[in-house]
Amino acid sequence: MGIQPFTNSKNKNVQNWVIICYGNILRSQVLEQYLRYYSKQWDLTIEFYSAGISESDEFPNTKKLLTEIYKELQSRNIPCSLQRNAWNKDVETEIISSVLVICADNKVKSTILERMHLRINREKVFTFYEAISEGDIDFEDTYDYEKKRQDPDRFHTAFNELDRIAQKILNIYRS
Repeated sequence: MGIQPFTNSKNKNVQNWVIICYGNILRSQVLEQYLRYYSKQWDLTIEFYSAGISESDEFPNTKKLLTEIYKELQSRNIPCSLQRNAWNKDVETEIISSVLVICADNKVKSTILERMHLRINREKVFTFYEAISEGDIDFEDTYDYEKKRQDPDRFHTAFNELDRIAQKILNIYRS
């Protein structure tokens, strides 16, 4: 079914959305940056926050990984400010106060629903592809856990797909 336009909201200008993946390294970070970029271009006032469900010490090479993402976004002329948000009480607070929670895949979505249980409305939690009515598909993680680095092929194709998803989500919002 996908997300519904927010045309009936009296406070449309103060909507906040949370984007979540496993590590808050690439998928949620990049989708957040594209959403920020397009919402500014289209004069939409939405607050975005990205986070991960993993622990803060799970990715010892976070600085290197975020630098790679920053460089790729800059090469695409997407202004960005990257900050990793690992799971904590602040993330939970953001999720509770959000109107929309967009998860990279079904495992992340299930984890969010389990951790937040009765503190959030399940109907506001979607995977990336559910949000754009493209079905029950997972957005594959770009990190190669065995090699402890980004998979080069998935890394580069992810940016184009996240760009498309961001535009489609915001077009639904605007309709």
